[in-house]
Amino acid sequence: MPHISIPTFHRLREHLSRSRLRFAIPPLVAVFAWAVWVVVAGIASGHPGPIPLFALLTLFLVILTLAIAGAATPFPLVAGILSFHGRIQTMLVTVAAMAPLVFALLITPHRWKGEAPLLADRLPLLGWFFDGVINALPLAKNTLAHDLVFSGLTFLGFYLECVLVATIFYILLRVVISLRRPNSGDGSNTE
Repeated sequence: MPHISIPTFHRLREHLSRSRLRFAIPPLVAVFAWAVWVVVAGIASGHPGPIPLFALLTLFLVILTLAIAGAATPFPLVAGILSFHGRIQTMLVTVAAMAPLVFALLITPHRWKGEAPLLADRLPLLGWFFDGVINALPLAKNTLAHDLVFSGLTFLGFYLECVLVATIFYILLRVVISLRRPNSGDGSNTE
């Protein structure tokens, strides 16, 4: 069975770090995660009763993947000014900062009120915008088309909220680093 050696992994990492494709990888990962969820949700919708365990686990993995991809999308804002360990710590802190967005996505008050679900209940930052988009579309509520668009806009909105939070965090981090080291040119401390 072939395996990937450490030097091969480092060559791949070096190649991707210089490639123009590095900026497109996080959004492509987000699209792939959403596509996996569409397939799994389609399979799970044919099962009677509660949601199957494989679909629930896939949902959590897709949400985690979208949060990580959302944190990685604007990462080039700070990649050049942090050391290797600083980049790892920054990414971990940024993904952890997505926890309130995950809670808002999973804890939905429409189930308590008995009302139709709103994207604003799931997406605290951009939900109002996506509610306007879905209400402008000529889709009848509680139909397959409406549910598919609702699901797609939910995950798109979650990804964009993660990108927005990460962008603000990285801009603030870049400002703090430049204020702490005003005489170092670009403020870089790369190793």
